[in-house]
Amino acid sequence: MDKEQQVAVTQSDIREIKRDVTDLSMKVNEVHAALIGSSLAKDGGMVQRLMDCEQEVEHVKEKLVTVERTMQEKIEEAKRANLKSELYIKIIWGLGGSICAGVFTTIMYFYFKK
Repeated sequence: MDKEQQVAVTQSDIREIKRDVTDLSMKVNEVHAALIGSSLAKDGGMVQRLMDCEQEVEHVKEKLVTVERTMQEKIEEAKRANLKSELYIKIIWGLGGSICAGVFTTIMYFYFKK
């Protein structure tokens, strides 16, 4: 090859490399805009969306803890009310049984007294 041919080949290689670098630069800019966001749109990109999602997850976790705590308090309150109700039922049955026993004893006393 002579020198003119080498220069022509070299110039075309340089142009091709420049085109490849430009294409690669555009792709890197697109990836950067997707990850970090556009400075014009100020949207934050995927990174901001991820941070927003993490904050939302923390917020939901806090709500879940609050709801669990409230439900646990309600369950404990219901257990106390149930125990109280069971105690009242036992007292009523005891009083009812005592009254029935008293009436039965009185009836038997008058029946066998004659």
